[in-house]
Amino acid sequence: MSPHSINQEDEIKRISAQVRGLSLHKDFTEPIMSELYIQQQKRHPVKHNHLRRIKNRHKTWLLTSLSTAAGVILVASLFTSSSMAASLQQIPVLQSIFRLAGDLGLYRAANENLSDHPNAVASIGDITVTVPEVVYDGNRVSLSLIRAAGSSASMSLRDQISDIDIWVDDVNVQASESGNHIPIFSFPGADDNSAIIEFVDLGNQGGESFPDQFKLTLRLSMNGFSDPLSLSVPVTMTSGDHIEIEPSISKDDGDLTFSLKRIELTPITTNITTAISLPEGVAYDAITNGIAFDVLDESGNKLQTLTGIGRSDAVRNTFISDTRYQPFAEVPEKIIIRPYKYIYNDSSNTTFAKDENGNIIVEYLPQLDIEISLKDYL
Repeated sequence: MSPHSINQEDEIKRISAQVRGLSLHKDFTEPIMSELYIQQQKRHPVKHNHLRRIKNRHKTWLLTSLSTAAGVILVASLFTSSSMAASLQQIPVLQSIFRLAGDLGLYRAANENLSDHPNAVASIGDITVTVPEVVYDGNRVSLSLIRAAGSSASMSLRDQISDIDIWVDDVNVQASESGNHIPIFSFPGADDNSAIIEFVDLGNQGGESFPDQFKLTLRLSMNGFSDPLSLSVPVTMTSGDHIEIEPSISKDDGDLTFSLKRIELTPITTNITTAISLPEGVAYDAITNGIAFDVLDESGNKLQTLTGIGRSDAVRNTFISDTRYQPFAEVPEKIIIRPYKYIYNDSSNTTFAKDENGNIIVEYLPQLDIEISLKDYL
């Protein structure tokens, strides 16, 4: 298969995050997101009534101990120029942070009243932090934070938060003895006094799903203070129905097996669970065996990648990952998974090959393509 160039500025950040678990920043701008949302609505008006629940998600939540090593993948996208992002720093936070998140799912949550407004508040010293928005769609929990700060705030809110501990219904979900903790993602807000944090359960990673409704306790360790700041936030899963299917389709190219294990669709998130399996005795390595993939509908519309998590199994020859994408505009007739691998310039696989325009060169793997028709599962 001939190599292809990917015209995406964030591709280096994307694969670096897959390998190293680094946090990546997004630019935030209301005009860009508003235009994307409007154009998306013009092409495919959202029809939430077409979504229906396939599986009952009323589960008793209990984080089970995992016996395998976990890896964290974080991928994020840049929507705006640095000059536009800088101009946003001068604007006071007067509206939904979700509308500025560079994330069509969160924009939809704010625009269509799918998010809740707990306005939970806590103070320490001359710092007050409020949670004005929260949304949980069964895949990810997203919260916006706003800080009212006094003279002690010499840094941004994200920089001042040195650690985050999460409790669900009074159970510390960060206390797994196996070391497989729930990853927490942090993104910039509209200015230095706001931020978005996001986390997911380990339901597809050997743990259990969160319940449909729970009490979330956030304990924020703040630079400059010895005691944490504690916030209690009620969380309820969005009323919009969602689709869950388990195709269990695998493709083999001789060196590895690529499997599509689960697809979850909501008005806010598309979650894809996949597995890469290697022959017995061959350990998975993200650089040499890693595969990324595009997610498209039947018209070729490609979804934007958001975040992801992954872990190797006990014998380390299988890597299971959950990758989250922006939502489809409407429930598609078909979903196409198009895997590819990266091309490197050096034998150490540390430098990406690029074309004359500076775009990263990748090689698509059509023998691993998976296409499903949703009507076969609904």
